[in-house]
Amino acid sequence: MSTVLECIEQNSHETQRLVDLKYEQLEQLISEAIALHKLTGYYRHLIFDF
Repeated sequence: MSTVLECIEQNSHETQRLVDLKYEQLEQLISEAIALHKLTGYYRHLIFDF
């Protein structure tokens, strides 16, 4: 996973405070970031692995 995502997960309370999100909103943001990371990795595989 990306370093930014790991940082957010390891420091969730600080991240939550900095971006002013409720915990549930922060969880949703992390989930969407993970899904996007997986999706872009999937498409990168399709484009470059011919």
